[in-house]
Amino acid sequence: MENEPKASSESPSATSTSPFAESIVERRRRLSLVWLVPLIAAGIGVWLVIVGIRDKGPQVTVSFETAEGLEAGKTKVKYRDVDIGVLNGLAISDDRRSVLATIDFAKSASPYLTDTTTFWVVRPRLDASGVSGLGTIISGPYIEIEPGAPGKTINHYTALEEPPVVAIDAPGRRYILRSDSAESLDLRTPLYFRGLRVGEVLGRELNNDRSSVDFIVFVRAPYDRLVSDSSHFWRSGGIEASAGSDGFKVRIGSLVSLLSGGIEFDTPSEGTSAESASENRAFTLYASKDAVGESAITEKIPLVLHFDGSVRGLSVGAPVEFRGIRIGSVSAIRPEIDRVRNTVRIVVQVNVEPDRLRGSATIVDNAEARRYSLLAALVEQGLRAQLQTASLLTGQKFVDLDFYPDEPRQSLDVSQQIPEIPTVPPALDAITDSVDRILRRVDSLPLDALSNDLQTAIVTLNDTLTETKRFVQTTNRNVDPMVADLRAAAVAARQALQEAERTTASIDNSVGESSEVRMRMAQTLRELAGSARAIRELADSLERNPEALIKGKNAAAK
Repeated sequence: MENEPKASSESPSATSTSPFAESIVERRRRLSLVWLVPLIAAGIGVWLVIVGIRDKGPQVTVSFETAEGLEAGKTKVKYRDVDIGVLNGLAISDDRRSVLATIDFAKSASPYLTDTTTFWVVRPRLDASGVSGLGTIISGPYIEIEPGAPGKTINHYTALEEPPVVAIDAPGRRYILRSDSAESLDLRTPLYFRGLRVGEVLGRELNNDRSSVDFIVFVRAPYDRLVSDSSHFWRSGGIEASAGSDGFKVRIGSLVSLLSGGIEFDTPSEGTSAESASENRAFTLYASKDAVGESAITEKIPLVLHFDGSVRGLSVGAPVEFRGIRIGSVSAIRPEIDRVRNTVRIVVQVNVEPDRLRGSATIVDNAEARRYSLLAALVEQGLRAQLQTASLLTGQKFVDLDFYPDEPRQSLDVSQQIPEIPTVPPALDAITDSVDRILRRVDSLPLDALSNDLQTAIVTLNDTLTETKRFVQTTNRNVDPMVADLRAAAVAARQALQEAERTTASIDNSVGESSEVRMRMAQTLRELAGSARAIRELADSLERNPEALIKGKNAAAK
């Protein structure tokens, strides 16, 4: 060990001069290329995170009543059929009354999400406007949004259960229609103008006073300019059928109105040039088009009629007509007991409407002071009320006002609060009364005694006819010989006449033309010729009418 050489403590520079000096190598650490790959990947990841954060859209929560047809990661969110988001997750709300859907939107959709944006689920639907959402049968339901007006940004929404009827930015105007009931009208019920569909019902709600229902309707542009303050709206069912005093009426609407009804409106010609009605103006919704015309009648004059007979077929609302023109309607029908006469009469109260009467020749004057005075003058001229049957098929009756100058003169009874117009019985009742009177007279006759007398007279007449027949037969047997004798006498007279004519010719040769013998002979010949002619005519007459021997010449000639 001792012989081992000791390490030199001298510096290398001291020994570097030695030709056999040993060189010392110092090692350095270097980064391996293998580590570059994860570093690059990490960088890309960081970059993607930064880009993702930079391009990430808003995330909102939407409350749905049910999650039917919705799937996390699959259900798309669309606007005008363009994908702008996807459903990220579903959860039950804390109160367990709804489903909370978390939706991730693209950054480009940020401007669409304001406090006026609406959400709903698009599914196949069948309603008054038709069939919609058929494409979702294959692709499945999706969520649709409708951006509203610019507003503040929120991150929680409540979805609509039904899609909106019209877009928020659709051009047009909204109006309110007030009705007694919501019968046959629902969301999306069509609105028509002269058969052309121009709008829909957006919704309905009970009025604040709870006495009526308000329908919110939308009229699309440019048809909203047709709505003025004088417009009228009415219900138009699919099939409207009625049977009244003027017969049967049937009105058939469109196919859509057959299923869900509809609403029609019209503007009078004098109101078409007027300014359009302002938005959200309230109108009355009438039950029918006929009810619109009734609403224009503002003044009604009450009158009372009394009928002794039956008024079956007459109902409240039946027309009051003057020579076929409707001037009013029946307002009430009731029985009335007359304790003085111990009789029961039917009281019919009617309302005459002066607005239906035009021109100078009116039944009722519009002036209050002269109203009943003019009517009284007409009653004195024979104005009467009568029940008449409007339709034999339905049996409906109406009140007819007309003049009956042959009726006894009467005056308008203005002693009561409501004046009374005299009445005349219906024509059928008058015929029935006449027949009843005749039957009562016949029933009062002694029919048994008359029957016995008539039977005796018939037997006597039969015997007389038998005797007459035998006499005629006997006469017929005697007439033939008599006629033969008369013909023979006529022949003899003719022969005598011929002989007389020969004698006259001989006398002419022996006496003068002015002799007395010749003149008497000529007169005798004329008388003989007349006798022969009379005998011949008598024979011909008896041959034609042998009954002349019984009845005489004049009776036979008749």
